[in-house]
Amino acid sequence: ERITTEASSGARLEFHSAQARMDAQSALDSLPEKLRVVLVMSFYQGLRYEEIAEILDVPVGTVKSRVFLAMERMRVVFNVR
Repeated sequence: ERITTEASSGARLEFHSAQARMDAQSALDSLPEKLRVVLVMSFYQGLRYEEIAEILDVPVGTVKSRVFLAMERMRVVFNVR
């Protein structure tokens, strides 16, 4: 009985984790390309703003603005404040 409950809980946790990843990917995909690119480069690839600016040939301030806007849109999608 207990093993079944633990296995069931684990399966539910995996499902919710997979659902959260799909939701995050969907939200990321919904961003305009300019916002999505800087978010991916910053959070998923671990690049610093200066590196992103150099790669994209834009000022660092532009990178910061785009990351901020992208994060704001993601917060709206996930109702986080």
